[in-house]
Amino acid sequence: MSIEKKVCTKCLVEKDTLEFYRKGNRIDSWCKECKKKKRRAKYLVGLNELNKQDFNRLKLFVKLMTSRQAQGLESINKELRNIISKSLKTSSEDFLDTG
Repeated sequence: MSIEKKVCTKCLVEKDTLEFYRKGNRIDSWCKECKKKKRRAKYLVGLNELNKQDFNRLKLFVKLMTSRQAQGLESINKELRNIISKSLKTSSEDFLDTG
């Protein structure tokens, strides 16, 4: 029994048919090595897409938190202004009453 040869349509190298995956009765057109590289590249692209999604979610979260903090700081600022204005009114009234 002789080992058949086949040319990979991806890398264009002639290899034994044992170096190709079988699909039923037929032999795949890409060799196992090229298929593995393709799967690995697809996996890495998928990871990259996930990382982009995570980054966008994180960016949105930071934006939301900073806007909430800004709103919180504004409300604190208003409260401080009210307290200061009340204390100024009280101290000026006390000053006028004693004078």
